[in-house]
Amino acid sequence: MPSYIMTGGNIQIEKSKVQMITEDIAEMIGLIGA
Repeated sequence: MPSYIMTGGNIQIEKSKVQMITEDIAEMIGLIGA
């Protein structure tokens, strides 16, 4: 698992961080047109 997901102990913060990363990746893929 990527280290940026494992930093910190608060699960709620980790979930929102994962969601932001997921949305960023989805947006990048959308811009690329893949």
